[in-house]
Amino acid sequence: MGFLRRVVGWAFAERRIDAPGLLGTQELQRSLRREQARTDRGADPFALLVLAPPRGSDPAETMKCVAEVVRKRIRVTDEAGWLDRAVIGILLPSTPAQGAWTLADDICLSLPLDIELPVCRVYVYPPPRSPRTNGDQAAEAQQTGESPVGALDNMLAVGAASHGNMFLLLFGLALSIPFVVFMSNLLSSLMDRYPFILWGGAAILGKVGGEMMITDPWVHSLLRPPQWAVYGVMGLFVVIVCGVSKWIINRRKLAPAQVALEEPVVKP
Repeated sequence: MGFLRRVVGWAFAERRIDAPGLLGTQELQRSLRREQARTDRGADPFALLVLAPPRGSDPAETMKCVAEVVRKRIRVTDEAGWLDRAVIGILLPSTPAQGAWTLADDICLSLPLDIELPVCRVYVYPPPRSPRTNGDQAAEAQQTGESPVGALDNMLAVGAASHGNMFLLLFGLALSIPFVVFMSNLLSSLMDRYPFILWGGAAILGKVGGEMMITDPWVHSLLRPPQWAVYGVMGLFVVIVCGVSKWIINRRKLAPAQVALEEPVVKP
């Protein structure tokens, strides 16, 4: 249903107000993703100014005038476009929240007197950080590999791969646990640089998971699957794990706008 709502939203977004000179919805989303990537690599934070029509007004008339003013007021480095069919977003690289509010005031003062002022909201990326809590420290511990769930998952994977051989089980645990704990930062760097490692790991998890299920003694005694069915289930789970991973990656392509819009900055 979420995918269907997004497709419908894009379809309506294409029927935006006729105001040339502004980016389309998907073009603005691409610009947001690009700017977030730059910020994540160490560039300055950016701001997003959102201008929406006030309730009870004519969106076409109001936002058409706003679009004309926006085209004249933004800098060369700024990008303005449609976040929705009647909502304008202005991407302001290397701009704090105060600078975005200054632009919002300038746009509102430049509108004709008979035009209702738009509703202005300002968002910044990355969002302002709150004081550190125990939850934040736990999240950082998980990112560095100190996760009990991750250790349990590792033990289950080694146990499945050992096929009941006690020597292989003990050898695998003795080798893998110190490796994961002490080499987590190196593994993270390698996975960032070589994404195929992630896909290989996902395929192995799918293969091992499918094999554990189809070769379980209770399942095996109930279904008595032939060998080709065992291979088929393992291949199916590889496809499922990799397919779900790809679907999650595609969903997160809109994450820059969603992250930036989480917490609006109150006008000082």
